[in-house]
Amino acid sequence: MADAETPDTGVEKFPRMLRPVLDPRIPLDPAARRRSRLLAAFLLVLVVVFGAVDVASLVLVPGYVPPWYGYAFLAGGWLLNRSGRYTAAAVLTLTMFPIVLLEMIRDGTSTHPELSLVYLAPGVLLASILLSARGTVLFAAASVATVLVAPFVATAHPVSSRDLISLFALVAIMGGLAVVSLRHRDRLERDRQAQLRDSEKRLRGALRAAHMATWEWELGADVVRWSEGAEAVLGLPQGGNAPATSRAYLELVHPDDRDTVQQALEAPLSGGSRRYSLRHRVRDGEGAVRWLEAHGRVDRDREGRPVRTRGTIMDVTDRQRFETEREALIHELEAKNMELERFTYTVSHDLKSPLITIRGFLGLVEKDVAEGRLDRLRGDIGRMTSATDAMQHLLHELLRLSRIGRIMNPSERVSFAAIASEAAELVRTRLDERGVRLEIEGGLPDVHCDRLRLVEVVQNLLENAAKFAGDEPAPVVVVGCRPGVAGSPPVLFVRDNGIGIDPRLHEKVFGLFEKLDPRAEGSGVGLALVKRIVEVHGGRVWIESEGRGRGTTVCFTLSVPPPE
Repeated sequence: MADAETPDTGVEKFPRMLRPVLDPRIPLDPAARRRSRLLAAFLLVLVVVFGAVDVASLVLVPGYVPPWYGYAFLAGGWLLNRSGRYTAAAVLTLTMFPIVLLEMIRDGTSTHPELSLVYLAPGVLLASILLSARGTVLFAAASVATVLVAPFVATAHPVSSRDLISLFALVAIMGGLAVVSLRHRDRLERDRQAQLRDSEKRLRGALRAAHMATWEWELGADVVRWSEGAEAVLGLPQGGNAPATSRAYLELVHPDDRDTVQQALEAPLSGGSRRYSLRHRVRDGEGAVRWLEAHGRVDRDREGRPVRTRGTIMDVTDRQRFETEREALIHELEAKNMELERFTYTVSHDLKSPLITIRGFLGLVEKDVAEGRLDRLRGDIGRMTSATDAMQHLLHELLRLSRIGRIMNPSERVSFAAIASEAAELVRTRLDERGVRLEIEGGLPDVHCDRLRLVEVVQNLLENAAKFAGDEPAPVVVVGCRPGVAGSPPVLFVRDNGIGIDPRLHEKVFGLFEKLDPRAEGSGVGLALVKRIVEVHGGRVWIESEGRGRGTTVCFTLSVPPPE
């Protein structure tokens, strides 16, 4: 089974029972751990091979004495490697080759020195694997020196000049090939590192441009590692402030999204899909809300247990805002389409009435002319004139309604009391005719609005209050204000003690051409105008009334005025 910290290499595939032999006793970084395991594997191979050779020699060669000091070198190299001193262990292991060979040649254990010296060749090869290019050159030089010294110590079994030259050539060639190979490997490694740095630079640039970062979560230690620029994505101060644990990251997540994020992170760990994605909110270093989109993948070991997750996060705050605005526009468009359908139906229905009246009286006019009934002709013409006046009034009201939202005057900050007084002057005659007492409360707030349009709102509401005072002997209309709820804008209102409105009709009265009493004067457009003007100002309008005979309060809000 591969460790969570290192990739799965050939050395990692040794049986589990050999882990105590291969693994160093102290924690190392992944690269040092790989080198240490590689050296331990070589030491194990050397012990097995040399042990097999010595056992065979003991059986087949009478009087053979194994070079026990060679095993001392291997044991010393193993102990140094286990303690994390890789370089010293590698040098001690390689030193074994020339020293053991020279000693075997000197004491006559090696009956064929020329064959024993051949072992220097795999030593040079091993040096090229374990050491740097400089170290390999030094070991190759030491091996050549060993070949040159061998004839002087080989007293029992001399080495011929011919064998000496062959051994010298073999070791020199092996050393030269090893050095050339190492230099080529180093050059390839430098090129690879340069390409890797260039690739990382491009990746960092792409992540920065996309406002994206990568992360890796080690599950066992609960450690989260982030790519460069993660603080910018999370909206945190620069300098290692990215959350280092999953718990620290959850602290950044918006409280309303915290459970969802935790479930999304834990679900792949229990099985099923290895991949997941979610969009959630976090609070940045200044407390502002950011939207992040995260994609992750779970890595599992050979037994299927999760060891880490890794993935990306992207700041999608702008995208989320655009999508929200798009959805709002879609809903607004749908609402406007529905309103247009109702508008078309209502207009066609209400405009038919005067047209039918005109058409009917045209027949009567024709008959009156034929019979010479001038007295009836004047009456019929008068009724046709009234019908055309009604149609003209409807068209004028429709034109006013259509202009709201398209033709607006510049917004200004003005006292609502001044607006109420101006509207009251415009309807003073109607109020006096009905004997209405108008009260404008003190302390009314300033509002930020299109002054002329808001005067039109209050004017319509005052006219309706006077129109529907009913049989009230002392009609009273109050213009006032009350605080909003939980920091919302203040509620402005026009309250009367007139005939009241059935609660079931509170929404219907704001429809176009809606008249609760068909016999009442007016076109039924007034409250539709009020609703449209208030909505254009970012507010809403509603009615409060307990029913017939209980009076009516028309309430509305406007958007909060900007600070001066």
